[in-house]
Amino acid sequence: MKRPSVVIDSSVACAWHIPHEKHPVVDDILSEIENGRILGLAPKLWVFEIHNVLQKQMRKFRHADDRIDDALDALMDATIDLRSYLPPLTQSDRTQTVVASWVEIDIEEVKSVSSRVLVLVRKYPKISFYDAVYLDLAKQVEAELACLDGNLAKAAKEERVPLRIPDSVYDEWCRQKEAFEKRFHAEQGKWTA
Repeated sequence: MKRPSVVIDSSVACAWHIPHEKHPVVDDILSEIENGRILGLAPKLWVFEIHNVLQKQMRKFRHADDRIDDALDALMDATIDLRSYLPPLTQSDRTQTVVASWVEIDIEEVKSVSSRVLVLVRKYPKISFYDAVYLDLAKQVEAELACLDGNLAKAAKEERVPLRIPDSVYDEWCRQKEAFEKRFHAEQGKWTA
């Protein structure tokens, strides 16, 4: 029996390690990946995006750098299948390959993915290009999408991509996150509209 695939948006991966963004349903997704019940997928940009988000969030809320490093190490050890999600090209099909340190980028693949993603970005102007990459991956491999981004979830529904996180959990997560941020800003003596 083939295990179900779930595309893991960076918002979910970061919520596994940002204390005020944790939620049992989100944590269950990580447990299911670690236990092999589901296959966690992400585009290659996931690695860079989670580094960026974790750095910003952890510093914004004054978490120690060692907590950032621990979270990044844990995410790099997670069994997420990072992929180029187009069928592999034969060497004769490759028109140009750029090698930059440890990342190999196939220009033809980038062009193909970019054209599909641009269609999604133009159709759903409230999602970023990066978000559209996750949505495209879920569509291409016929997987569920796990995200904590309302605009991305709405676009996924319109594209008939099943969501792993129910609306009720997303709404609860947003309220929890907002309450934490208000408390944090109030304790810092900042304006909390």
